Amino acid sequence: VRGGLRDPRRAGNMAAEEADAGAAPATKDGKERVDYTELVETATSEAEALAGAGNLSGALEVLLAAEKKTRLGLDSIATSKLAEVIVRVCWEARDLAALNAHILILSKRRAQLNNTVGAAVRKVMEFIDEIEAGEAQEGLIETLRTVTEGKIHVEVERARLTMMLAKAREAEGNIKEASEILQDVQVETFGSMEAHEKAKFILEQMRLTLAQRDFVRTQIISNKIKRKTIDAEGFEEIKVRYFRLMVELHTHQHEPLKLAKDFEAIYETSTIQADDAAWQEALRNEALFLALAPFDNEQNDFMLKLQEDRKLEELAAHAKLLKVLTTDLIVEWPLPNVSEAAELDAHLAALGGDWAADLNKRVLQHNMRVVAKAYNKVRMGRLCQLLSFDDADEAQVAACEALLSEMVSEKMIFARVDRPAGVVSFDKPQDPSERLGAWSSDVEECLSLLERTTHLINR
Repeated sequence: VRGGLRDPRRAGNMAAEEADAGAAPATKDGKERVDYTELVETATSEAEALAGAGNLSGALEVLLAAEKKTRLGLDSIATSKLAEVIVRVCWEARDLAALNAHILILSKRRAQLNNTVGAAVRKVMEFIDEIEAGEAQEGLIETLRTVTEGKIHVEVERARLTMMLAKAREAEGNIKEASEILQDVQVETFGSMEAHEKAKFILEQMRLTLAQRDFVRTQIISNKIKRKTIDAEGFEEIKVRYFRLMVELHTHQHEPLKLAKDFEAIYETSTIQADDAAWQEALRNEALFLALAPFDNEQNDFMLKLQEDRKLEELAAHAKLLKVLTTDLIVEWPLPNVSEAAELDAHLAALGGDWAADLNKRVLQHNMRVVAKAYNKVRMGRLCQLLSFDDADEAQVAACEALLSEMVSEKMIFARVDRPAGVVSFDKPQDPSERLGAWSSDVEECLSLLERTTHLINR
């Protein structure tokens, strides 16, 4: 107090505090918060009575009037409850036209709350399965998709509705439209959808694109699923489904090494390991497609690693196939053991396609590599004999030359053919500097051995 007078600023603050002490709780915009619980209960009871008497329009008028008050009062809980009652009374009256109309009305009302739209949509989704498949069901789904379009808070519900619509189109036999509908939703960008549901959605996208033979799009969609995700615990079923779809894709692309990796992933899944028939099938396919893959360092290392698995010993024919392809010996083909040869033939026949011819080619390529390691030079006739070609048949000699040329072109081996002399040379010419380096290394190794020997003698 200055000179007996009260500070006007302090006086104003004290007055505000006194006013706040007796006031009701306020919302963020300063309005008093009103409890609409009684209003909601009264409106619900009155509406149910009217709807039960057959007066649906009167019931909806009561509910919409109450919804307006709660909406403008910013009470999201009360407004959501009223929205659920509105769609419920429409459903109980089996008036789908009113249900569709009031879903749209609720979504378009001024200053409508996000939670209200979400609550109404989720409530209506409970009724969809009870509607007979057809135009009525699809019309309701389309209405819900319309009100959820572009709204992040109901993106998961929209994805589920899209899945329902796609399944309806697929049931009608319209695979292309079902696939296009499902691809409109990019679930990989959804933060609110759990990983399990997201992966299942993407698998459905893959399945439908494969069904319409769109392999390029399937490859693109498959990249949306991360290996780290499906390797986690609880994703075993999804992992197996994913790699079975990849098997279908890679079979079309004729990629045996990728197929071997697909079956390896299936084989390593815990649910597959628990089923003897399942793991044997996966391991059998893994071994065969690995043998069918073109030779390179990765393929060779993969075969050696697989042979360390003791379970492979239970599959005698496939274990023998990998063993002969990883040793530097000429392979007799078909395998001399009749039962093993018959088992491989049956497996190849079940796969169909040109896989049998591919396996025969891989065996010939293996034998050619063995010959290239064992010989510096060899006559063409002898080479044909070693590779089981008839050297007296010009067509078979030409086939042997074609195989040799292909392997040289793919840089599997080095070879030069002297046709007038009928000689094949596998001796790769060395650059003078390389030859000098090799000679220097040999001399150094020889001197090192001599020094060590002298040291041992002196001891």
